[in-house]
Amino acid sequence: MKHGVLFCLLGLLLAAMPRLYGGGWTFTLLWPALNLLILGIAYMQRDAAVFGKRSDGSLSPLRVVLFLPYLLFTWAVWHVCRLLPEPAAQQINNKLTVGRRLVGNERPPKITTILDMTSEFAEPASVRHGVRYVNLPTLDACAPKADTLVTAIRDLQPEEHVFIHCAQGHGRTGLAAIALLLHRGEVSDIEEGLSLLRSIRPGIGLSADQRACLEQCLPQLRS
Repeated sequence: MKHGVLFCLLGLLLAAMPRLYGGGWTFTLLWPALNLLILGIAYMQRDAAVFGKRSDGSLSPLRVVLFLPYLLFTWAVWHVCRLLPEPAAQQINNKLTVGRRLVGNERPPKITTILDMTSEFAEPASVRHGVRYVNLPTLDACAPKADTLVTAIRDLQPEEHVFIHCAQGHGRTGLAAIALLLHRGEVSDIEEGLSLLRSIRPGIGLSADQRACLEQCLPQLRS
């Protein structure tokens, strides 16, 4: 909810600036302002479909045009984060690897299945090639519906080596990875799963929304 309120406030501020300061910036500011207002409403409604992400990992071209100012910002942040020392992908055990969104030459060779938790990024075809691709679009810092998460996790087979990622490999990645560890009986509770993941990838964490989703899923994940 707080992300939705923040986006709406920022959108209103940008929309008001041409009136306050004048000049020829009206369209330049109104476009990102519209982005932020729509995203604010989407966050309030937990509507990850706002970017038009498809089951094959691509984004709707019309949505890309509509949200271009915001998407350019998120793409720029992702490229900057690629320069940081945190590894792109880190193996948790012999059937689970976690990380950020990858480019083709970064995919670990053992991966057989990819669970993509992003809604705002297209998955490169070079990353999807030759593996099973599963997309569970989720807004940044948010969680999918509990039953949707459970269905996606149960669909991952024990013999599959799964790579779970979001944009930077922290929040949404942690949510899905803990759910998978719980379902496979490799951890007994959320805190044990979080500790295991952080021992290998310290940046992983859970928002209040993501923790609440896991708590709601616990009985189904353990069954």
